[in-house]
Amino acid sequence: MCLLIVTQGVALGYYISRRWREDIMKGQTLQEWQGKSRIFALVFTDIVGSTALANELRDEKWIEVLLKHFSQARSLMEKYDHHEIKIIGDSFMVVFRDVLAALDFTLAFREYTGDDRIRIRAGIHVGSARIIGDDIYGIMVNYTKRVESTQNDSGLRISDVAKTHIENEGAERHSRLRLDRLTLEFKGFLEPQTVWSVVAPINPFSRVRLGPPTNSVSRVPEMPAKIPPRFLTVPQEPKDHE
Repeated sequence: MCLLIVTQGVALGYYISRRWREDIMKGQTLQEWQGKSRIFALVFTDIVGSTALANELRDEKWIEVLLKHFSQARSLMEKYDHHEIKIIGDSFMVVFRDVLAALDFTLAFREYTGDDRIRIRAGIHVGSARIIGDDIYGIMVNYTKRVESTQNDSGLRISDVAKTHIENEGAERHSRLRLDRLTLEFKGFLEPQTVWSVVAPINPFSRVRLGPPTNSVSRVPEMPAKIPPRFLTVPQEPKDHE
């Protein structure tokens, strides 16, 4: 049963990723989006306890919840200059033009994942990677995945490089974020690595609003409108099985 759920999730994620690029991104390739630059901010997300939740909900309800999760992510992505690389099972792999967009997307996505039963972990890193076809490869990709997954139950982690970029920008909306330093052993890397846990006592994308908006609250980016209905159902017949 677990293998069946995982296999279905991977297949569904791949199919929806392909349809998203074809239908919404109008077939734009990663190389066309990126242009001459090879530096970008990479985000990995992953649903915490997805197998247990899938087993609890069973297939029909789980797929419904998963589609709402995908739809919420894309509603948020549309606000930023991004390119979705792919969905790996229930994990998003997305590049952004700059680290502030990556951070804003991730904070907003963690605030509301599309369903209150879903919690995510996430990692952000900034660097260069090799673009092959419509995918990216290289140490930067592996490193970002380690930032997201290493000893991370359900938090948002950023690399030391990403932290430097964020601090250099000095965006007011991020001024109340707390960055806690961690030293972790990454699989496949010889030296201990410095990463930062992002703690948001007041998430700038919080859905909670108390009383009339003040000047400071009015500058907070709004959460997206309701989920686009086109993503609430699964296409019935894929054209192929690529």
